Amino acid sequence: MKIFKGKLQKDRSASMQLSINAIVILVMAMAVLGLGLGIIRGIRGRADSFLDFDIDLSEDASATKRIANLKEELTLKAGDEFKLGISFYNVDNICYDSGSLPGSNINLVCSGIQWMTENGDAPDGEDAFRLVQAPTRIPVGEPGKMLAKIIPNKFLEKTSYACSFQVICGEDDEIVAETPVFVDVTA
Repeated sequence: MKIFKGKLQKDRSASMQLSINAIVILVMAMAVLGLGLGIIRGIRGRADSFLDFDIDLSEDASATKRIANLKEELTLKAGDEFKLGISFYNVDNICYDSGSLPGSNINLVCSGIQWMTENGDAPDGEDAFRLVQAPTRIPVGEPGKMLAKIIPNKFLEKTSYACSFQVICGEDDEIVAETPVFVDVTA
């Protein structure tokens, strides 16, 4: 019996050590999981609140005036964000999915863009205006609110630009509504 007593003692010690290691690994895994979930929630919360601003849309868009609450002239400071809210009326479902406007976005197209760079060209990979927005779903036959932040590039020449403000939708980015707007870029 003495022969087995030493081996049995070693087995108990090994199994106890294995149990302790398993508990330590489990506690560490739970801590890492909790930390990861906290980081993801924080990032998602910031992304959701980025476009969370209140704009008074006093005029609803209609079938005859598809884009409303947009001034004829916008004054933007180069490099700063400009909060924009419009009312858009969804007339039909030409490029809509089941009576909604999936992924409808705002687009700002300007002509005669002038850059303050050495060669007068746009910096590589940069646009004149960066738009940050969340795609909006608006039922057919109803007006809806679209929000965006417009950030003019800091290298834009400080002058006025003739632009076209567009609402686009569908996989082919079809223009469903468009209105002219003048954009003044200031220092």
